[in-house]
Amino acid sequence: MGDRVTNEAENSVSPIMTLNLGGASLRVMKPFRGASSGDHFTSYDDVLDLAGETLREQTRTLLRRISLPKDDGTERHCVLKIYRYPNVTGARTIGLRSKAQREFDALAFCAAMNAPAIVPVACGTRRNPAGFVVSCFVITEYVEGYVTLWDWLSENHPLSSEHADFLSRLLRECGSVLRNVHKARLFLFTFAAKNILLRPDDLSTVDWRFLDLPYALTLQPRPLARWAQQRDLGALAGPILRLAGEEASEAFYESYLPDPLGGSDESLRRLIRRGALIYNKQTPLTRGVKRLKGALRRMRG
Repeated sequence: MGDRVTNEAENSVSPIMTLNLGGASLRVMKPFRGASSGDHFTSYDDVLDLAGETLREQTRTLLRRISLPKDDGTERHCVLKIYRYPNVTGARTIGLRSKAQREFDALAFCAAMNAPAIVPVACGTRRNPAGFVVSCFVITEYVEGYVTLWDWLSENHPLSSEHADFLSRLLRECGSVLRNVHKARLFLFTFAAKNILLRPDDLSTVDWRFLDLPYALTLQPRPLARWAQQRDLGALAGPILRLAGEEASEAFYESYLPDPLGGSDESLRRLIRRGALIYNKQTPLTRGVKRLKGALRRMRG
């Protein structure tokens, strides 16, 4: 992301601790100052070793639920996400921010715009002497009682009138948030149904969050911004159009239009439909890529 978003993030969350620890950097958000003065954020390795419940573990990514003290003496459940970089991938990170720092900055920037993003808590990056990122982590707020929009759509398909009304109100809010974010030339790339959380128990109130922004970027050149806009809108519209139909997207258009990048209403609708087809792998190219990836997986295994 550009420096403007980084500076906005720093001003909005006021990190009160920035450490350089022998090839590792560490930043902590203000409400968690108590954690930085205790045994949690005294070193990079201490953070990676924090005990908790493992939520997901893959070759290069680990998610763990942990508890951290706050200034008022209470604790808050958080998610620790650790990324590990192989040598080839790490070589491409010289002079660039890690996934964790990009996610921290993007969440903080969205919070400064009053968008319902998950609260960022801390992030850290370790580099080798050559400047390659070896590993990084981001800690974010953990929220209880939420389900993903994807799971909610799948469980309630086909939608009743009550569920359809709830979805319309949610999409109207999503459209407003994305419009403000895109107007600032910030593009999230992962604003998808699986990364939007909502409370399913009270349909009278739209209570939602979004998370997981390791690829967020600011892009000023119009062609790049238009491409990124299509990625964001397609990732959201793909499951909506497939499971809820074209009518459901009208509420989104109401709050997102006029196009924050200056296009016509009709061209934006075409852009979204095209982005949804790409996201759902319904174009000839994306279908071919999907088949190729499936064949490669079968060969490996």
